[in-house]
Amino acid sequence: MFNGVLFIAAVGLGIGLGVVYNIFVIKNYPDHRRKGAYVSAVVFFLFFSLAIYVVMSARSYANSTITGYAARMEQYVKDNYPNNEFVKNGLILKRSTTTLRR
Repeated sequence: MFNGVLFIAAVGLGIGLGVVYNIFVIKNYPDHRRKGAYVSAVVFFLFFSLAIYVVMSARSYANSTITGYAARMEQYVKDNYPNNEFVKNGLILKRSTTTLRR
């Protein structure tokens, strides 16, 4: 399930965090290492934010898929086993009025 707004937000957040990291941390690096550190920091933060986007998208897809399958299974049971006692009455979880004494 592709969510364009969330994807753009993740890319923007990754690039933004990389740039902010460069401004505060990498400015103190020696000149010969600074350019590589700039690139690697932005790539790292971009990769990390995209990984978070993928996890959130997969979670959303899994939740919607499980909900859909559960609804179909419930309808299947109701259609094919309407005379079953459990299907008619459900599961009664109320506590019994009878009490046990020790």
